[in-house]
Amino acid sequence: MLSLTKFADAVVRMLSRGRSYRDSLELVGEVTWELCGADGLVKRSGKVRNRVITNGDNYIAGLMRGGSCWTYRMKLDSSSTAPNKNDATSYTTVANYIPGTVKAMEATWPRAGASDNITQFKGIWNFVGVCSNINSASLVDNATDAGEADATHTLARAVLSGIPINAIAGDQLTITWDIQCQGA
Repeated sequence: MLSLTKFADAVVRMLSRGRSYRDSLELVGEVTWELCGADGLVKRSGKVRNRVITNGDNYIAGLMRGGSCWTYRMKLDSSSTAPNKNDATSYTTVANYIPGTVKAMEATWPRAGASDNITQFKGIWNFVGVCSNINSASLVDNATDAGEADATHTLARAVLSGIPINAIAGDQLTITWDIQCQGA
């Protein structure tokens, strides 16, 4: 005779077979940076994961529906606050933007990274003067030499490791940013 517990377990297993399973997509970002002196030697470097914000998720979803492509830029800022998914920490604010640091992507970027599911972005800053207190970077879609009023122009933001980064004339800061789509 089948016990009530075994019967209940069998019903749960039977019903579970008909359950639909959801595939999930996760965007994972990694930012690598290097500060080189005028002599070309690496002075400091670091690697950190970033937060792809809600607007970035929506943008990627739009691309899958045939949306248009952004004209990517990077911006530097002084905030050391880790970004949340969708609030004032998810973008470079007007108060934290470092003037003159909006940077277009290097030629041929963005491009495929180490695998087809990675999109890689690269920005290089050649400093002609002192640039202090660089703590984070944002991947944005506009060339405005200013901070953002909200997150609508931001794909991702990362607090850089080893902060603050202080550059002097002749230094070069290179940021390589990987955004990886991972299905689960």
